[in-house]
Amino acid sequence: MKILFVILLLLLIAAITYGVYIYLKRQQYTRERFAFAALASITSMSMLVLTSMKSNLMPWHIGLQLFNYVTSSEIKVREADWTDYSLLVLVYIVAVQAILSIFKSWDGLKSYEQYQREQRNMPTGIINEGVSELRRISKGLPPPVQFSEIKTRNVMELEPITDSLAWKDQARELIRLSSTSYMFSPSGWHDSVGYWIGKNVDGHSPVFLYPVHESVTEKEIKEFVEYTVKQGDYDETNVEHIIAILGGNTDKLVKHKGYTVRIVGEEALLSNLVDFTDYKNHINNRVLKDNLPDSDFKLNDVYVPAQITVTNIKAKEDVVPVNVEDYLKEWLGITNGKQIALLGEYGQGKSTATLMFTYRLLKESNPTRIPLLIELRGTSPRNLTPLQLIGAWAAQYNLNPQALMKLHIAGKLLLIFEGFDEMALIGDSEMRLKHFRTIWGFCYPKAKIVITGRPNFFLDEEEMKNALGIGKALANKPYCEAVRLLPFTLNEIEKSLRQHKGHVRDQICNLVKQNMRFNELVSRPSLLHIVSTLWESEGLFEKVEQLNSAFVMDLFIRHSYRRQGLKEADTNQFMALNTSEREFFMSAIASYMAVHNLPNQILSDQLNQLIEELVFIIPDCISTSATTITGEVRIPLKQRIKDAEYGIEHVKTDVRACGILVDDPSTPGAFKFGHKSFMEYLFASVVADKIINRESEKANAIFKVTAAILEDVITLPVSVEFLGEILGDKFSVGNNKDIIAGKLLRAFLSDNRMVRFLQRALLFEEAYRYAVKQKFSWFTSRLLDGLSPSKFTFFVSWLILATAMSPKSLKGVILTALVNAAIIIAYVFLKSPSFTTMQARMVLWLRLCTALNITCDVKHKVLLTWYVPWVKRTSLIINESKIVGLGLSVETGT
Repeated sequence: MKILFVILLLLLIAAITYGVYIYLKRQQYTRERFAFAALASITSMSMLVLTSMKSNLMPWHIGLQLFNYVTSSEIKVREADWTDYSLLVLVYIVAVQAILSIFKSWDGLKSYEQYQREQRNMPTGIINEGVSELRRISKGLPPPVQFSEIKTRNVMELEPITDSLAWKDQARELIRLSSTSYMFSPSGWHDSVGYWIGKNVDGHSPVFLYPVHESVTEKEIKEFVEYTVKQGDYDETNVEHIIAILGGNTDKLVKHKGYTVRIVGEEALLSNLVDFTDYKNHINNRVLKDNLPDSDFKLNDVYVPAQITVTNIKAKEDVVPVNVEDYLKEWLGITNGKQIALLGEYGQGKSTATLMFTYRLLKESNPTRIPLLIELRGTSPRNLTPLQLIGAWAAQYNLNPQALMKLHIAGKLLLIFEGFDEMALIGDSEMRLKHFRTIWGFCYPKAKIVITGRPNFFLDEEEMKNALGIGKALANKPYCEAVRLLPFTLNEIEKSLRQHKGHVRDQICNLVKQNMRFNELVSRPSLLHIVSTLWESEGLFEKVEQLNSAFVMDLFIRHSYRRQGLKEADTNQFMALNTSEREFFMSAIASYMAVHNLPNQILSDQLNQLIEELVFIIPDCISTSATTITGEVRIPLKQRIKDAEYGIEHVKTDVRACGILVDDPSTPGAFKFGHKSFMEYLFASVVADKIINRESEKANAIFKVTAAILEDVITLPVSVEFLGEILGDKFSVGNNKDIIAGKLLRAFLSDNRMVRFLQRALLFEEAYRYAVKQKFSWFTSRLLDGLSPSKFTFFVSWLILATAMSPKSLKGVILTALVNAAIIIAYVFLKSPSFTTMQARMVLWLRLCTALNITCDVKHKVLLTWYVPWVKRTSLIINESKIVGLGLSVETGT
């Protein structure tokens, strides 16, 4: 036993020495290497502690014996008693806590894997990282890829992109793109005379192209024709002569010795390069012919240009608000490298503003630029080249992407990339930046680019500036200026309601003047449309105090379901789902999009598979909950499908065509909700149902099919806002805040008593740590964190048990070791990755408590931190929670 003890002690010394070396050289080693050394240290230390208890031999006994040997002293080594065991365990706990603290706050070299886990809020424990590193070393694999924060932060500085083609090559490309009949091979260039020789594949006749930089003379035309005649036996009818002039706008035919020569300038070639007729008709239809949701109005009937503020980078202040269309028109006339990022929260009219600006530019008789409205929904630009990205958009209008790139490089287009917050595959910061690298690949010297989206798409302000290239104007360098849409003013609200009934317009405008809460609600154009549409039919003028974003969204969606149900009530066809069933399917689709990080878009294959799974699991109570007054069918859906020949196919058709899904023109075969906020609200309503009633059949069925968990909602900040409003409406105002907070917290905990107890302990630990970190200095917070009540309780529990049991007997030693092991296992269990999800739930709980105006004192009492004197008065208010993918950033404040 003594030999084993010495071996373990030597292993421990070696492991600790290696760990200290790694820590001192932490700018050269990643955390994975430290985890390996730390795991070796903890393992050998644990085995040494157990061996000490078994052999009744303490580490300091070995040191004393060594001292006696070296100095020839005869200091007596006393027999170990309970004080030795207490000191041993205390040293063990402090050492383990120190190692875990260094691991958790690692400030050395960071691997790319660690960075990705941090962005997703999916930390791995010291055991997982240590074992992974051991496996890597044993297999002789290379070390983890290092993460360079400097590289990531600086990579999005916008750089001008130049077109490297000489005019002779550009002229050939323009002629080739102007007609699919022309073909020029790279070997067709005759350098001695400066001509291209190609052919017309339709008539099999030769084509001679002469690129010139300035106007051509009669002598040059003569030499050109005579040279081509020498190349073969051609007559006037089976040969084509083209002279392309750089920058010219001419397009004429001249004769020389019976041969026709076309003289065409670059500007003339560009102006006729692409036929935008189908694209223009599509934009016209969206503005003038397509009805707004649940309304007979067209977009042109209600549109009002919004005001914007331009962020001043230097002064960090906003300038005087300006009209968004006036601002963009003025910007188009400026010949510098400035690009525009149009930012706005949900429902503020980003998509509408760019659509109407596109429409009005296309209506001009001679627009300086042709605007291309490119929706980014569901796209993954990081996997595409600029040509591929514009090609994917151009395919729906049968446009040539190469011709579009030529026009763009020549400064003939305005590229509008709409909805960057709805792009696909946006898991972490690096992935998002790769998307923007492709978009900024369009940044040629003459380029004009507008990109729109929600600012909360980014993790923080710094990431937004880097991704969008926001900065100061520099000589000969492109940059991006961020402008933000402002809420509607009373004047703009009144103009937007110009086509509504006079009394509806007057009632809404008068209420805007009197009620600030209502003013804030309808100042979002999308919500103003919903309120005005339902103002009379739902009697909203009588429900002013109830109105908030969630209430209005719920009314509008239910109104859409009800209208569809009434339409189908007159038909005895099977295909009609009743209103409750339609609501179930729409909520499940929204949840599926949220859980799988889909950008308000679902492909038809995904949709069909999801519908089949939902049909199999839909509770009968959903079908039978339809009201009889509407005459809708109430027979359970599963039974109706059995009785119908094409039941499941009818359901799929109904879901696609009769709900609130619409086809997505940006991606053939894909569907979306009419507005992203519909998806965000529906998912929030499902989560609210689950929180309020854990036994909800509807919510449980949707959670099961979509694999949703409560904390998924935290990835959608707008959904969190809706969730707070829904819960605020559901919980009675008269309820005690303690009861509300407790009931809300219980929704996040397990039904199993033991697991629930451990979860509560973890929540207490996390709340304690947040409060200590916020209130005290770094050193004091670390000290108090190491002496947290739970750790102190563990130590006292062991000390009492160790005192009560005599370690002199083998039975006492084994029992003490088992108690030790149980305490350590419980502590590690609480810190294991499987419980890190509780941290996200606590953030969500605090965010919802803030929305419900629950005080910090109540939060502390529910979390039990109220009984810790030095933290019970600390603020636990969540001011902001920005989520990207699974990354989480939390700020606390008063």
